[in-house]
Amino acid sequence: MVSLFAGCGGSSLGYSAAGFRELLAAEWDHKACEVFAANLPGVRVFQGDVRELNPAMLEHKIFLLAASPPCQGVSVTGKRRPGDPRNELWREVVRLADAWKPRYVVVENVKGLTLGSMRTTVFKPLCKELASIGYTVEARLVDAQFLGVPQRRERTIVIGARTPLDVPRTDADALPAFPVPSGRVRTVRDAWTGLDDPGESWVPAGASAVLAPLVSPGSAGDVALAARGGKPTRWNVKRLAWDRPGNTLVREVRRDGGQFLHPAENRTLGTRELSRLQSFPDEFNFCGLPYKDVHALIGNSVPPLMSRAIGRALLQP
Repeated sequence: MVSLFAGCGGSSLGYSAAGFRELLAAEWDHKACEVFAANLPGVRVFQGDVRELNPAMLEHKIFLLAASPPCQGVSVTGKRRPGDPRNELWREVVRLADAWKPRYVVVENVKGLTLGSMRTTVFKPLCKELASIGYTVEARLVDAQFLGVPQRRERTIVIGARTPLDVPRTDADALPAFPVPSGRVRTVRDAWTGLDDPGESWVPAGASAVLAPLVSPGSAGDVALAARGGKPTRWNVKRLAWDRPGNTLVREVRRDGGQFLHPAENRTLGTRELSRLQSFPDEFNFCGLPYKDVHALIGNSVPPLMSRAIGRALLQP
């Protein structure tokens, strides 16, 4: 397999656990590449702009091309500008799939990929272009909490299956395979059982320092303010609940608010707590990077257990 927009290696860990051997990973961020190389030393890393990746770099045929293009341009939490250049990077997935012709192409992105104008300008063109180069394409909204990840994390998964042109569309072998969700979910308590060191964390500052003690588990700052007759605020800190899956982890963390609080302590989640919620193993090495960088790498990554489930589904006979 090959991974594009590989980040610090979350999806690669999962696919490796599913039985794949990764030949090449492409990622532009140097910190992500440093962490990736430290944890997956046997994988060749192309550090740079994926638009400059020459398909001739790969000398082997591959079964899977996995890609997680930047989500900031299509996320409902962002500005969703139509002209954001990151919204066009899916074209590199199609370019390289056309060159390498893997059996499967998997594209992972946020739920916002299929909503509003992004459905018309990004999602549908991606599916159409994959179909034009010989792939049967299916897309589903998949929640990582039903794949063993102790976190509510909805993601759009697009899978393209390459089949001969004379294979009927109704043939089961021609259809992309998706993982079967589990009915049991893992909670924050489950995720942190046995964790003796939470790792580095921050204490909220500014308005959040005042607001944090008022927020109950499973609730948020705006609820606490409304209950006290206060006005809504942009410092909408949220506190995790022990007996629920974690909230969706994101890239940004700010000392003045917008982050998640520990279920019982007035602090942000520690780096090892974040890592477990994203289903990284405890031995994963973040190379001593500061808290903000580790938070960003984890928030940007694909949970390993999620990609493992996808990989296993693809490998089923």
